[in-house]
Amino acid sequence: MYVPKDLAEVADRVRRGETPRSSVRTLLSWFGFYKRGSTIVYRVIAGLASVHIETRPDFRSVPLDGEVDFVARTDHKEKRETARARPEGETLAPVMEGDHEIASELSYQVGSLEAANRPLVSVRPDASILEALTIMMSRDFSQLPVMQSEREVKGIVTWGMIAEGAILRPGVTVVRECMNPAEIVSAEESLFEAMRRIVVHQYVLVRAYDNRIQGIVTATDLAEEFRQMTEPFLLLGEIENHIRALLDGRFSQAELSAVRDPADAQREIKEVWDLNFGEYARLLEGPANWKQSQLAIDRAIFIERLHTVRRIRNDVMHFDPDGVAPGDLGALRDFARFLKTLAGLTGSGRK
Repeated sequence: MYVPKDLAEVADRVRRGETPRSSVRTLLSWFGFYKRGSTIVYRVIAGLASVHIETRPDFRSVPLDGEVDFVARTDHKEKRETARARPEGETLAPVMEGDHEIASELSYQVGSLEAANRPLVSVRPDASILEALTIMMSRDFSQLPVMQSEREVKGIVTWGMIAEGAILRPGVTVVRECMNPAEIVSAEESLFEAMRRIVVHQYVLVRAYDNRIQGIVTATDLAEEFRQMTEPFLLLGEIENHIRALLDGRFSQAELSAVRDPADAQREIKEVWDLNFGEYARLLEGPANWKQSQLAIDRAIFIERLHTVRRIRNDVMHFDPDGVAPGDLGALRDFARFLKTLAGLTGSGRK
């Protein structure tokens, strides 16, 4: 197993009783990466395990520029039998052994969401109902955590709970008299497991590895997160459909087959719809083919944009949990808009 020099030095410091710290971005850079993806995460987890250390919190449950501590890796058996007790009756899920453990660690974690890392706004149990209402109205909140300290959660208060208290108990004046138990998940819990609770309760509080409540994730946050995750897929689909429509009927089967990826020689190419992004670029790089495409635009710029989109597509298809960089998302939007305009001018969009 490849162990970067910096990671080996960190492991030596941990063995000496130190607790080194770095940002997630720095940790990834030791392996030659700049963001997380399933293959990248696997390699980092395996690298950490090979030198018997781990990160606290899990390096996947914090933003790229968030910091993690490096500590000695806990024995699998000890993890199973002595799962740390959490406030409000929470416990960590048992950890599986061997390769199954690493596989189980590759899931998206709720703590990696942006919303789970925003400063938390809360009220104390003895706060007035008027104070809670004012905070919720001024910030457009649907719920508000009730907390004694950053680690001690007393409950949650919502518009419905306040209204119910006012109707059923007219004398209610403080938050503790109309709150309900809070839904709390570990920052390291699978996002897809936490989704069920978020949908049912409209929120979850997120507890960090050191027992602090580090944020709240609402159903609205979840919807926005999935909008951001799906937009690149939708834009790529739109871009590819426009390219295919622009080139459809311009080339023979033999001409299309000639640009097939040599590494995929058995794949049958019958029409332009069977090509991939790299093959679109290869098809149009030759001056003769470019002329045959009848695209009245600059060839070099168009092909450069195709290569840019191909690179972004490779990142997107690896389901990178850090998402598409803002600049890359802007490039997809711009190219999709450009192709839509071009299709309108050439009439290909009406086919």
